[in-house]
This record gives sequence, structure tokens and C-alpha cells, in this order.
Amino acid sequence: MKTPFSFLPAVVVLLTITSFLAPSKLAAQSGSSCKCEDIPYLINLLNEANAALDTLQQAEKTVKPNEMFNEIAPDPNPTRATRGTLLVNAINEAMSLARDKQAKPASSECSKSIKEFQDDRRRVEDPMTKTLAQFIFTARGIYNSDINEILRRLSSIRGSCRPSDWFGTITTVDTNEMNGVITTPAQNEFDLEDKEITKTKTTRTGTIRVDGKSANAFSSWRVGGNDSYSDVKQGLEDCDRSDKGIALVASKSEVRRESEKTGSDSLHMEVSLEVSEDDRSVLISFRLPALQATVNGEETDAVSGGCTGSNPSPKRNSINWKYPIPSEDIQFKASILPGDPEKLSGSKTYDITPPVSTGDSKNGVKRTHSVIISYHLYKLH
Repeated sequence: MKTPFSFLPAVVVLLTITSFLAPSKLAAQSGSSCKCEDIPYLINLLNEANAALDTLQQAEKTVKPNEMFNEIAPDPNPTRATRGTLLVNAINEAMSLARDKQAKPASSECSKSIKEFQDDRRRVEDPMTKTLAQFIFTARGIYNSDINEILRRLSSIRGSCRPSDWFGTITTVDTNEMNGVITTPAQNEFDLEDKEITKTKTTRTGTIRVDGKSANAFSSWRVGGNDSYSDVKQGLEDCDRSDKGIALVASKSEVRRESEKTGSDSLHMEVSLEVSEDDRSVLISFRLPALQATVNGEETDAVSGGCTGSNPSPKRNSINWKYPIPSEDIQFKASILPGDPEKLSGSKTYDITPPVSTGDSKNGVKRTHSVIISYHLYKLH
């Protein structure tokens, strides 16, 4: 039976929650067959597996115990996709950002045995009847097993071809949001309430691949986000003056603007890894690159109610412009986890600007701008 697991890239090793290969078999397969030409491919698989694992860990923070894998996700969900499908798509997206497209499988026994190792473990229960939490639990075990196996193979390679310094990935999810409501009360008997609602969200997601040989790391980035704006003015119009008095008719003018941001880029960037004097931590510094998003959408301007025959047809205008996203400096300290290889692994939330809230639900603005950083760096002895 084809399952959603089969939609994932080949790096995924499929198994049931209880069906693990014996450690002796893993050790036998890792062997010493891996050679220098396999290193780029192995590191690429490692980076992809870490990207998938980060996505699962973020999803685990918000999933509820009773949410089913095959349950239709809540709106906004124009494609009526299931929760499981959206999570699988997010995993694929994260892995594509981490992927080195130049790192092809080498024609050696090492690469062949990895495929055999993966194929041998493509035994999985159908997740369509499982909860999303059960799917995440199983998939996390899969990717953790992948990572351990790949690191064993990398450690078995000896010689100058091995990375001479830290290698791996740093992934950032930069989110800049603003939600605002401005309500202007009635000014007189004709101009009633005016309500403006603004919602903006811009995301800059990227993966930086540190290669262990140069501070000039390669990175891949994607920009997303949605903007929504509405301005609704309500009033009364004097439609008929006669000896019977003034006839006031309710009217409403409404401006709505909906748009989406998209964009992508790939570029080299400098990453500084400064090891502390006691060799217990590393100060990691880099700059989120300046990017440019394309904004596409539509603005409508409509009037309803009011005097008979006074309403023009709704106006619609296309939106298409460029939106600049400025660079931001990032710096944080990570503890070295001893072992072979040594590891820098974890996540941090970094506030670009402190959250700001003003006013209340009728008149107020809330702004947040933060970056979630996940890092997985390794150093071979």
C-alpha cells in the first residue's frame, strides 16, 4: 500500500514504531566501505535529514493529541489538504533548502549500501489511520536513525579529504508580523464609524550550508507572506429633502487589499565560528541577507447602500510591486557537545526587535519580529 511516507525523498528510512534493525546489522552495514568521493553525498543526506527533523520538532510543539493524519486542515486551506499532507510538504520544502544539488551519489559501495539500508527498512504501518502525533513520533525516529548512520559512515573515512573544521547547516525562519485595528467613532450625524484593519506577515526562510573548509558558506533562501488591508467607512446620505423632512439612507464604502509575497535566492555568505578559549562553546555570527520579494494581489474599492443610482461599479486594480527585506545581523553562542564527532546542535529564538503592543482590540497595533534558528554542526576528530 502506498503511504504518505513514500512521498518523502529517498533519504528517509521507513520503519514502524517498533520495527528497528538490530544494532549489529547497522554496524555491519556502515563498515569501512565509504571513501573520499562519498563525503559530499553523505553530508548532503545529513543536512537533509536534519532539516526534516527540525520541521517535525516545530510541528510537534503545536499538534494536538486527537488530530488525525488524514484530517482536513483548517482554513486557510484552499486545496483542502489533510494535516498530514501539509506536514509532508513542509518537510520536503525544508529538505530542498538544505539540499546540495551538486552532491550526487558516488558510484561506490558506500552509496549502494545506503540505498540497501534504506530499502531494507521501508516497512511502515499505514499512517492514514494514525494521529498526527503518532506520525511525527515515527518520523522523528526515522530521521534520528538516518543521522546516526550517516555520522558513523563519515567517521569511518580517514585522510585529508575529510572536512577540517565544522560542517553542517544553520537554518533560520525570520518572521515579521504586524496586526492593527484603528476604529474612528462617528464624527457627526452623517459620518459614522470608520474601521481599518491591517495584517501583514513576511517570512524569510533559509538554510546555510557550512562546508568545514571555508567561511564562505552557500545558502538558499525563500520569501513568503501575506498582506491584508481593509478600510470600511459607514455613514448616512441625505437622499430626499422635502417638506416631510430629511431622508437619511445608510451607505458603506469599502476598500480591500489582499496580496502575497514570493521570492527566492541562492548566494554565498560569510559565517564566523569563534571557539571559546576553554573549547566549550562557539560564538556563531552571520548576517541574514537582504532580499527582494515580489508582491502580487488585488485591490477592490466598492460602495453599497446610499441613495438610489449613486453607487458606481466596484473598481479592481492589480497589485504588482517589489518589496525590499533588509539584512539583519545574528549572533549567538552554542555549547560544544563532546564526542566523535563533536556537535553544535540546538535551536534558539532571536528577537530582531522586542514585541510591541499598543492600545486594545478596538484601537491597537501589535508588532513582532523574531528569528527561529536551528543549527546542526559537526567536527570530526
